[in-house]
Amino acid sequence: MALLVPMLATDEFKKIIKDLSIEASTVVQKINNGEVIKFINTNINEIFESEVEVIGIEEVTLNYIEKYKNGISEEAYKWLVFHYDYLLLDRFESFETIFEKYPYLFGQIFKTGHYEEVRSLREETVFDIFSRVYRKEKSPLRKTVDRVVPILVEDILQLCSKATKDNVFFVERTVKRFVKCLNDIKSPYVNQFNEPLKIIESLLDESVKENGHHTKLKIPTDEIVDLWKKQKEWEKRFISLSHDWLVQDDGKIMFKSRLEVDANGKKRFFDEICSNSNCDDYYTRSLQDKLSIVSAIETGTILSIMQDANMYSELMGMLMSVMELISDRFNCGIENFEKDIKILDKHLQMSMQANDYDADTQIALCYGASMFICALIDKFMKSLYLYVVGVEKYISIDKVTLGQTLNPNDTFMRAYLGEKHIRHLAYFLSKDGERERIIGYNYRNSLAHWTINPDSVSISLVGQLMWLFIDVVNTIFTKLLFEK
Repeated sequence: MALLVPMLATDEFKKIIKDLSIEASTVVQKINNGEVIKFINTNINEIFESEVEVIGIEEVTLNYIEKYKNGISEEAYKWLVFHYDYLLLDRFESFETIFEKYPYLFGQIFKTGHYEEVRSLREETVFDIFSRVYRKEKSPLRKTVDRVVPILVEDILQLCSKATKDNVFFVERTVKRFVKCLNDIKSPYVNQFNEPLKIIESLLDESVKENGHHTKLKIPTDEIVDLWKKQKEWEKRFISLSHDWLVQDDGKIMFKSRLEVDANGKKRFFDEICSNSNCDDYYTRSLQDKLSIVSAIETGTILSIMQDANMYSELMGMLMSVMELISDRFNCGIENFEKDIKILDKHLQMSMQANDYDADTQIALCYGASMFICALIDKFMKSLYLYVVGVEKYISIDKVTLGQTLNPNDTFMRAYLGEKHIRHLAYFLSKDGERERIIGYNYRNSLAHWTINPDSVSISLVGQLMWLFIDVVNTIFTKLLFEK
């Protein structure tokens, strides 16, 4: 509350808030932990189900329960298991001793043990918990795991039998997670999945081979959108927003970002006379023109999709699904990326309504969306950098910069992204150059430091940055799809 004082308009209001803050602080300091624990035990229902919305009260209360878990009553835990079981499972490492004290509560979470129930609790979390339980030879929670696993085996084998080329991606992810769990707990049931896994891998290969296609840059935006709408498989629809793919002679799938335009070829006359402008031997005027054309087509496609309510809804749904895979492989928790995409959705919706307002408000709305997308790209590139480079050496993620992740001289990132791809991302998001990194739009820093021309902050910029974000996401997605 004291932080509000400098923001108030008059000295009178400042004094009122300051006095109130001091008095409130004094009262809070007099409350001991025993009183708080007693209050939680007595009023657990009122705290979580209050008619008056208090933002963040559930998380704050759960943090307190976690800290003083041994003082919380059995009845309070019963209530939480009945109403908020998923919250306790999300913090299972902290509450494991409580479940061991009251093992029947753990059993109550898995009433039926069927896959649909487990999926509603986030299957990845549940399978990890089962693996953790089995690390303790005498854990009283093993009884529940032993009851549930055979039921899941039957359900997931049934899921395997219904796998098709359209749903195989989702089935494969679930089966591999469950098989890992079975291996962790050394269950003989794991052997029942040997043949189903072979069939799933075959279906996955067939799906990509049969539906792979190559989209050329000359296709107009409206035709691209029409093709996009006709594509049935959601993975291909999402990937096609930024990448092309071809089935090679050896049967392998090659993905390529459309940002990877060719910089080679004979110099044009215009290239020869632009040596004093913002060009160099790599970033010739011809190459920069090519990048501008690609950007215009891709941005137009993204904007067309964003401005159609149905297509936009599909786009955000696919993006959330891809986030789940990436968070799974990066071991960073879907809840982190899930919140990011929800906030991104709000920014995009506001920016798409910007034309209903005056010019300055339009800039403000589009700036918020543009800056947030840049922040997301920054976050994803850092996560990728940790995933790729962190295997070989220690990385302090707080010290990693966007420029570092987009440095074509970094051997690890160059090998993962490809030199042209990493350079052309840098051309738009930061800067690049043959001798000095001085060429490019530098969107991230120009937005962050407000050195960008305000008139260029528009829905077109939002669409362009959204395309670059999708390109980064798809680059990771296509790598992870076929990563062994």
